[in-house]
Amino acid sequence: MTTPRTSRRTLLAGMAAVPLAGGLFTQTFRPAAHAAEPVVLVSDGQVRFQHWMAETFREDAQYYKALSIELKNLGGRITGLTMPPNNVFRGETWDDYPFNPDQVHVFVGRLAPEPRPELVAAAETLDNDGFLIDVTPRAITILGGSPWGTRFGVYEFMERYWGVSYLMSSPDGTDFEHRDTISCEPGLLISNPTFAGRSMYPDPPSGEATERWDFYYSPRYTWGMHARMHHPIFQNHYVGKLFDSAIYGDPAKPETYHPEFYPIRNGETVIPRSGSVSAWQPRFTEPGLVTEGIKQVIAYFDANPQRDNMSLAVNDSGGYSEDEVDRTKINSVGIYDHSDNYFTWANAVVAGVVAERPEYASKKFSAIAYRETNDPPAFDVHPQIVPYLVKETTGWLDPEFKAGQLAWIQQWADRANELAYYDYSYGAVYTAPRMLAPHLSEVYKTLKGLGVNYIFTETGVSFGEGPKGNTLAAMMWDVDTDPVAFQQEWLTKVAGPAAEPLLTEYFSYWEDVWLRRMPQHEFFASSVQQTYFNFNDGSYLECVDPLDFPRLRTLLTRAVTLAGRESPEAQARVQVIADYFDYYEAAANSYPRDLEIAQNPAAMRKTFLAAAAKVDHGVTEAERKIDVGTTLAGRSFQHPFTKAWERGQWWTGWNYSALWQTAQYMLAERPGWQGIRDEALELVETSDSARTREYAQTLLDVAAGRLVNVGEDPTFDDPDLAAWTVDIGGLLREEPRAVLDHSIDGTKAIKMTGGANSGVRQTVPVTEGLLVQSVDFWADSSPVAQGLMAPWWNFYDADGAVIGWGLAGQGQRIHRITDRWHRIIRCERVPEGAATAMVHLTFRQPHADNTFYMSHAEFLQVR
Repeated sequence: MTTPRTSRRTLLAGMAAVPLAGGLFTQTFRPAAHAAEPVVLVSDGQVRFQHWMAETFREDAQYYKALSIELKNLGGRITGLTMPPNNVFRGETWDDYPFNPDQVHVFVGRLAPEPRPELVAAAETLDNDGFLIDVTPRAITILGGSPWGTRFGVYEFMERYWGVSYLMSSPDGTDFEHRDTISCEPGLLISNPTFAGRSMYPDPPSGEATERWDFYYSPRYTWGMHARMHHPIFQNHYVGKLFDSAIYGDPAKPETYHPEFYPIRNGETVIPRSGSVSAWQPRFTEPGLVTEGIKQVIAYFDANPQRDNMSLAVNDSGGYSEDEVDRTKINSVGIYDHSDNYFTWANAVVAGVVAERPEYASKKFSAIAYRETNDPPAFDVHPQIVPYLVKETTGWLDPEFKAGQLAWIQQWADRANELAYYDYSYGAVYTAPRMLAPHLSEVYKTLKGLGVNYIFTETGVSFGEGPKGNTLAAMMWDVDTDPVAFQQEWLTKVAGPAAEPLLTEYFSYWEDVWLRRMPQHEFFASSVQQTYFNFNDGSYLECVDPLDFPRLRTLLTRAVTLAGRESPEAQARVQVIADYFDYYEAAANSYPRDLEIAQNPAAMRKTFLAAAAKVDHGVTEAERKIDVGTTLAGRSFQHPFTKAWERGQWWTGWNYSALWQTAQYMLAERPGWQGIRDEALELVETSDSARTREYAQTLLDVAAGRLVNVGEDPTFDDPDLAAWTVDIGGLLREEPRAVLDHSIDGTKAIKMTGGANSGVRQTVPVTEGLLVQSVDFWADSSPVAQGLMAPWWNFYDADGAVIGWGLAGQGQRIHRITDRWHRIIRCERVPEGAATAMVHLTFRQPHADNTFYMSHAEFLQVR
């Protein structure tokens, strides 16, 4: 018998208390009423049991197939024998069918005939996803509180008694060995999850998609199922679908045409495109919206009677009607508050649905609490509404921030009957394994203590992060799971006992990076107030020391070798982890770190020469990052977000930080500048590396004042701002305009007030080589200084195709430089083939009352 998984909240009746990684069970154990001899299912080349399934499962072909894969196909592979067919038993007593008395009868999805009272009582304690496994000499019962629970019970049955380990989504990720004997220890096991909903986006999908059982078409979905992921509450952005413009915004359909449902902007009604659930909201104060909302909800449930919930969640990215904005109400995240309007509407819809159709009084409705609906309304939320509180909990590493978040959750708990939490724990989009399990263990315990019943987290599971995905899933099922013990157990099953300590040391390094180093870095400070941490900003890689990489590579190389002595499958699993290290190593080696250089000639010379010597290595590593990442993303069992360079983390490997600082030193003719110039000239003439020669020549060009602005209207002199495109990501107090009231040198500045993710952009002609983004900005400190100034760009070829995109380093935190002018500089190399660059100057997540100015916005190249 294999060791029971220590990650499950279990109760084994008739046995001693089984310790979990987090401590002993708190449930009371009841003595078994049957013998303790093992119940044999397979021995001596003979199958000694029969399968019996609930009739409803046989009727559902997809569900039947899913369970057959576990019980028949996998059982056959483990024993080398043909497993019995899945029969259907429709009777109630043992006498209703001529059962073979010499065989054990395994009942799936229903109780065994003539169940003893103890078993009937146990079945009544099951949550929807909970299950029991009852082993007696004559019958084994696997039963869940719902078909989902039964499914999870079958997985536990295979793990506990057949020796299966569901480890990864890779081809070798399900581990088992041949067995001649399968036996089960008698007893009653009951397991209920801590959280009723558990999901790590997108593995598996949530809501409507989970009604399908054929997840075996996708390795990642299969892994999610085996990790007991199931999110029963559909929480996607949805009001855009309820009030789709194809129904209510089409004047050609006068019977349903309601333009008054749509937002007003600049005094005019804006009809969104059909299907859009982003950047617009219906007018929640419009009375007809309640009436139509009730109709839509009833129609939804009438058409889908099997569903017990639906989403009423707001659309993404704001877009509220300007006539519904109360400029005196700014919520705790600095955005105009819309919670009262939205929840007044949502409450009225749910109440109206129940009044008209009382049979829907048990249905649940999800809402999303973030941005404009971040704070609870001034009244109670309808008890059938489940708000999802949206905020990344990595910020809880800051005790002061955590205290504020706990107070916010408690405020919601005082207003809502039931809570859900929407977290971010990526994941594949980062270029360093983001090991957060010890921290999230405490987070999950806290959330449960505050009454949260569902957890949904955007994770993008990457097996470069080894045990992370399975550990988070285990903690969602049993909040008392010890993450350290579980990860060691998982690594032992993946790689074998000899390789486990090496892999534990490897992942402990990355835990240190994320849980101890990163909170001290500007990346943490610039992200903590955001809805989710800014994975577009690769500056977290400055927490990683490339000098550590030889030791880390040695650990992985030795682990691969030792795992190979365990089995070819174990070696293949560890190789997946090692392949990802190539990606992480290349990303960190090529990231253009911001350097702090002492203002003396020796330091300037040394740093510049070192940077020039590393150009070839940086470029090679940047190319390797994309090559390795592309290979990884092409594997069906990996997450597509592995292509982090498509989500902002793009860089060429040229580090211009040393060059820019050295050039400024030379321009100021500081002591020893001529010597640095002479060194650069020598490099231009003698270096064997074309890139090093270019790097040195660029220094000379910049130091000689040869940078030219390739953009237009840097001081916003044109009142029409014709050269600029103004991006408005949220409601502004006034239209952006060029003013003279905050001038540095008598030139104009563009003024903006409020507006999340607002700014300006311009498309400029570029050529291969250095591009410098330079802008002066000023932000006030009243009432609260928050947010970032974030320059970034995209590069395009002559045909308009994107060939490089991303943030040019971290943004400048506004609160550090308020009430004064500040210049921000970002440098990157225009890649070969680029013809234009779209350069952005964006203020991210400022307070609604913040005023900020920009001037001298220049985009410089050597000409």
